[in-house]
Amino acid sequence: MRNHVGVLCKVPVDRQGGRLQRMEVEHRSLGDAMLTVTRLDTPKGRLEMVYRKPKGQPGYCVEAFIKGDEDVENSFRWPSNPPIPDLSSARELYEKMGEKGLAYVALRRPFLRGGPMV
Repeated sequence: MRNHVGVLCKVPVDRQGGRLQRMEVEHRSLGDAMLTVTRLDTPKGRLEMVYRKPKGQPGYCVEAFIKGDEDVENSFRWPSNPPIPDLSSARELYEKMGEKGLAYVALRRPFLRGGPMV
């Protein structure tokens, strides 16, 4: 009886294009917490979100992108090309492993949530 041992490798995959490239993300500390400010410029104005993550605790949204009806309308007014996954790192690992393993793709931000919402 032959024993076959293989490897299962999770490969993180980033996206290129889409709304993520139109964002500006700033991280700053506030006491023992980390603030993430995400800004998204649209043709009708800027949308901004603030996320607070206290040390050792779950994070939460302090200020949402959508604050009123105008922001909802604003977020849908500009075109967005869908982001395309960059599979080059998965392909490279797959070629290195050959038949000794299996590489599977793990999307970072599967719902396009960028720092933590997009």
